[in-house]
Amino acid sequence: MGIAACSGVVEKRLAETYLPSFTQWLTRFDGRTPKGVQLRNEPMILSFDELVQYRHLVAMVDGAFDPLHHGHIAYFKAARELGAPVLCNVASDRYVSTKHRPLLSESQRATVIDAIRYIDYVHIYEIDTETVLRQLRPKYYVKGSDWRARGLPPEQEVICREHGIGIVYLDTVLDSSSRLLQQYAARDEQSRQRQQGQQ
Repeated sequence: MGIAACSGVVEKRLAETYLPSFTQWLTRFDGRTPKGVQLRNEPMILSFDELVQYRHLVAMVDGAFDPLHHGHIAYFKAARELGAPVLCNVASDRYVSTKHRPLLSESQRATVIDAIRYIDYVHIYEIDTETVLRQLRPKYYVKGSDWRARGLPPEQEVICREHGIGIVYLDTVLDSSSRLLQQYAARDEQSRQRQQGQQ
């Protein structure tokens, strides 16, 4: 079978795999094509006002993702396996600055995450998660299993209950950005002390 014929078979199989489950929401979004159906060149970084177009259609994951690590990729992949397009709600620099100095700016983090194949849409939230949940009203609000024990903030649970948002906890907590930053800081301090000892 020639290259062109093989390409046609692959495209047909991709269409048979993805299109049936995406048809309902694919036709709603002003002709924009989500990742997973065919290649696209334009970014899918949404404004707050655009979120209403995706109500009850997406699985929302959220976090700072600074630094991004393999546990986040597992989180995104598992969220995609729920069967809905995945929207990643990325924390703003203002929020990250309350934890640590941002390693990557919010726009850089959004651009990197938008390029990940498991992510269909990205939104940078300048306000609280509760406001985003009210505006977006995703089909699923997806969190790591570490949130199951400590519980979501009460207001988030109320919003999810009022708007029929399914809360899903995924067992994909493989690492922590905070732990990685602490580890890097400790290594830097040890290196600095060694250098001082050699002077």
